[in-house]
Amino acid sequence: MTPFRIQAKAASAPPEGPDVTVEIMDEIGWGSGSAQEFIGAMQAAKAQRPLVRIHSRGGDVLDSLAIRSFLASLDTTVEIFGVAASAASYIATAGRKVRIVENGFVMVHAPWGATMGTSSDMRDTADLLDKMETTYVSGYRQKTGKDEATVRGWMAKDTWMTAQEAKDAGLVDEILPPVTFSASASIRAMASIPKALVAVDRTAPEAARNAFDKGVRQVEQGLGGDGLEPTTVKEARSLKAGEAPTEFKIRKANAWWGRNERFLEAEADSPADVSANLWGGAAGRDWFRALYAELERDEDADREASATLDVAKTAASTTKQTMNKTAKLLALLGVQPAAEDVFLASAIADLGVTPEAVTEARKSGSTDFLATHIKDRIAAADATAKAATDRANAILAAVGVKPDAPDIAAEVAKAIDAKASAKAADILAAKGINTDVGNAKAATGADKTKDEIVAEFNAMKPGPERSAFFAKHRKTILS
Repeated sequence: MTPFRIQAKAASAPPEGPDVTVEIMDEIGWGSGSAQEFIGAMQAAKAQRPLVRIHSRGGDVLDSLAIRSFLASLDTTVEIFGVAASAASYIATAGRKVRIVENGFVMVHAPWGATMGTSSDMRDTADLLDKMETTYVSGYRQKTGKDEATVRGWMAKDTWMTAQEAKDAGLVDEILPPVTFSASASIRAMASIPKALVAVDRTAPEAARNAFDKGVRQVEQGLGGDGLEPTTVKEARSLKAGEAPTEFKIRKANAWWGRNERFLEAEADSPADVSANLWGGAAGRDWFRALYAELERDEDADREASATLDVAKTAASTTKQTMNKTAKLLALLGVQPAAEDVFLASAIADLGVTPEAVTEARKSGSTDFLATHIKDRIAAADATAKAATDRANAILAAVGVKPDAPDIAAEVAKAIDAKASAKAADILAAKGINTDVGNAKAATGADKTKDEIVAEFNAMKPGPERSAFFAKHRKTILS
């Protein structure tokens, strides 16, 4: 279905005002209405002063460039009666006068696209998008008078503007009274859409209530024709009174308007005109479409919630399987499943196992995770012990003690004492103190036995005297 609806002014209409009214609905291009179709229809209608009414999320960039260029060559007036987003907001800049309803929105962003192929193809696409963006920047600047940096700042992201913000930015010139507009499925699909676009009042707007009232009065005057369902008249009365429509009524009305939108152009007081009024006229059409879109959105939310629940169930099942694998791991290590938390806490504290490592092991189902970790810890400890042993042996060698001595501690103490005594003797000799065996008999203790000399040596307090005694009796003490 084409998103364009073009209607030329009747020959009998006054000459002032637009000569062609154009409605741009839904997506532009992408198989739903090309620039060629649009321009061809406008030329066929001999448009010179078109009124372009927009409610669209945008569409194909190249189509929007062509449509905007064509409209800019005419005396174009633009009315945004819902949303002008993306390429549609660029088309709107063709208007010499741009108006927007109070509850309308404008969305500006940079052109985007996708491609497949070689790296050269990708670069060509990027270059083309850059050129398209430059063209868009030029169009927005012509309308707003803003500098390039400001416009590119808008386009760097999805920039949604309210009616007043769009007017302040220079994208629109006038704000119209609010209306109820249809949030179509394509607009609802936009990720950054403001919530206000899809909030729909369950009470019919005033214009729709007026149409309901007119249709009822036409029926009372006998203008309804044959085949008119009494239920339709009854529902029109209730909706005029402000009652909310049922879900069935909303779906029925949306389908009816999909088949009979042409009735809006019917001759006044004809059966088709009566039917259009009983369904709310153009305002009722937009209101029912918005309500229908809201129903669809709610159903989408329900489906999404259901899908989320399914994902949660799947995750729970996966977690259960992982826990079963963990239980098997614990069983292999002789740990009862009931002690899992205690065991893991102990492993983290004593074995240096990080929570991230445990999570990763669970994800991968690695049942040998802890065993491997323990082996790695043992290997690291062995390496540390070997390094310590090598260092100890080097120290022993430095003091002249063999690593396989029966009593390492005693041998080390004796070796250190001997070295210290020798050093002390050297110091005493340097001071002129004679420590030779040739001294007086009482001083040398030559008349003492080996055991007496050793006992005397052991009884002496550490100091220069003991060191001198050792130096004098070294051979005896060490023999």
